[in-house]
Amino acid sequence: MTELTEPQAWTLIGVFTAAMFSMMGLITGMFTRVVRAEIGGLREAMDAKFEGMDARFQGIDARFEVIDAKFQGIDARFEVIDAKIDSVHRRLDGIDRDVQVLTRRVFDHPTD
Repeated sequence: MTELTEPQAWTLIGVFTAAMFSMMGLITGMFTRVVRAEIGGLREAMDAKFEGMDARFQGIDARFEVIDAKFQGIDARFEVIDAKIDSVHRRLDGIDRDVQVLTRRVFDHPTD
């Protein structure tokens, strides 16, 4: 068996330490690249999903606008109906007054 001298042992320790640090640096760099690539892929997938959701929400907003327009048309129709009902109420009030006047004439001043 051969024995190492102290300078040879320190040289081997230095070479081994340098090799370990360089391997750790390479592995860290590769790991960082892989993580960045995965995050980039995830970002693209999420952007695509969000764009799809935005398109769906825009479609729903368009549908709600159509429904709002229909409700506005229905509200306009109800306003017309309310105006007609008010007109009928005014006419009935007029008829009621006329009937009361006629009733008073007939029952208060009988001509018999």
